[in-house]
Amino acid sequence: EPEQGQLVTEWLLRRLGDTGDGKKAWSFLLEGLQTRLRHGVRGPALEAARKDLRNLQQAASRAMLRLAQIARDAPTPLKEEGTSTGGVTVDRFFWLSDAERRHAAELGDKCAEEAEKLQELLKEVSVLIQTVAVEDDRERERLLARRLGIQRQNQEDKAIRYDEWGDEI
Repeated sequence: EPEQGQLVTEWLLRRLGDTGDGKKAWSFLLEGLQTRLRHGVRGPALEAARKDLRNLQQAASRAMLRLAQIARDAPTPLKEEGTSTGGVTVDRFFWLSDAERRHAAELGDKCAEEAEKLQELLKEVSVLIQTVAVEDDRERERLLARRLGIQRQNQEDKAIRYDEWGDEI
C-alpha cells in the first residue's frame, strides 16, 4: 500500500535525520526506492516514489550539512590551529587535552568523509528525481531502465496494460 509505505519512509527519514549518519542506512533507503522504480511505477505509486525521493533528498541534505559543519568546526593539530593577531596565536580549543583534541579532530575527519559519501548519494537521488519527473511514461521507463540497469524485455512483455492505479491487468 502506498500510504503505509509512505508512513514507514517518513519514520525512517525522521530516525536517520535524528542521528545524521549511517551511510548504510541511507544506501538502504535509496536501494529500496530503486527497487520500486525497477518494477515500473505508475499512478499513485509513481507519486509516492516521487515524494519518497524528495523526502530522502531533503533528509540526506540536512544530514550532510550537519556533518560538514562538524567537520569544519573540528579542531586541527595545534601547530595549524589558531588565528594570528599581532604575533599572538589564539587557540579556540585551549581547554582540550592533546588526546581530546586528537579525538575531536578524528571525529571531524570522519564527518568530512561521511559528508562526501552523502554528497555522492545525493547526486544519484537528484538524477532519479529528474528522471521520475518525466511525464511521458515510455520515456520515463526508458530513462529509468538505462539509469538502473534494467534489461530490456521482448516486445510482447512490453504490451502489458495497466489500470488507473498503475497495477498490471
